[in-house]
Amino acid sequence: MSSLVVLTTDPALETLLRGAFAPAWTMTSGPDIPSRRADLFVVGADRVGSIARLRSAGGAIGRGAIVVVGDPAGDDAAIDDRLPHPPTRDDIVALAARWTPPATPALDRLSAAFGRAEVVGLATGLCVQLDAAVAALARGQDVDAAHRLAGLSGMLGFAHLGGRWAALSDGEAVDRRALHVATRQAVVALDRFVERAR
Repeated sequence: MSSLVVLTTDPALETLLRGAFAPAWTMTSGPDIPSRRADLFVVGADRVGSIARLRSAGGAIGRGAIVVVGDPAGDDAAIDDRLPHPPTRDDIVALAARWTPPATPALDRLSAAFGRAEVVGLATGLCVQLDAAVAALARGQDVDAAHRLAGLSGMLGFAHLGGRWAALSDGEAVDRRALHVATRQAVVALDRFVERAR
């Protein structure tokens, strides 16, 4: 089950999110950064100061997708998506659809064929590399490892993402925002696989 953490003291935002994400997602809320990873963090307009601390938390906590409510000034590289302030129910439903992590059946098949430890190592390595790449994308920087990311992504079952990275590597016009979102989704899915496998 996917996990959502809401950093806010706004009960109206909590209610909207709970209505759209439950029961398919587990949801916790509060004003403080959690000690466990989540697939998605929604940061209310009242808690935007938490964004930098959340992204720098390290490990799987810092790699979760971060959605901010409103348009605060700050480091866009730390933010994966935005909701208007205040969001409507339609905005929240679309957010839930956009950030539902992809399934990873290929990782399970590879684990059965080559051993779980081997595949966990590959998944962890790709996760760290994709996390660094998405930060570079958000800052408008070139990603020198695009060709390698394309191959590894395809090999571990993220063919669509691999195709996007291959296109970037080949110098084709690529929607960098869509690549950012797809890459962060893969990071979250890989972290979930690794957590489940250990």
